[in-house]
Amino acid sequence: TTFVAASGDRNWVAFGEGNTGSVGRIMLVNDPIGFVPGFFSPAVTVADIVDNASERVFGLALDSTGLQVMSHGSQTYLASVDNPFHLRLDGVYDSFDNGAGVAFHPQANGTGSLNAFRVAFTATSTGVIEIFDVAHYNNRGRLITKGNLYGPLRTSGPLPGDPAGVILKVYGLTAAGLIVIDLQAADIKPGP
Repeated sequence: TTFVAASGDRNWVAFGEGNTGSVGRIMLVNDPIGFVPGFFSPAVTVADIVDNASERVFGLALDSTGLQVMSHGSQTYLASVDNPFHLRLDGVYDSFDNGAGVAFHPQANGTGSLNAFRVAFTATSTGVIEIFDVAHYNNRGRLITKGNLYGPLRTSGPLPGDPAGVILKVYGLTAAGLIVIDLQAADIKPGP
């Protein structure tokens, strides 16, 4: 299985592959406006996150400006994207290991994000989405879906016509189709 994720500003692109007989890999490309990409993950730096988490990959995500990359395997791993310590493991959220996708808050911008934006979502194949803090790796909420989830998760801000109080939308796939979860501020616990 191959995964692709892009940062919100579209300057960073991540490619991941699940464990297909050897360890899974995550590679990053920085491609700002111009003719030549600015950076490709060399094999040496990719080894850090792989050596820390050499297992199946169920989901992959980048934050809004490409400061953090997140992957879901037996746990949910966050790594920094910056140079020269590219793909260094920042921390681990102890999530379920029956995986589905992951997603950052659409305005998450690394560990220095505002408290309300400093969250990510990690899904299980059994219909649970956990909300956690990307700087402190603690649980900030839990969502239960009617169907079992598979594939990627996505998030967005509220859309025109949404009820008052909706602060965030989470999108996931089940065998019955697309699910959309409208989140209110009370659905996400305050962070430290």
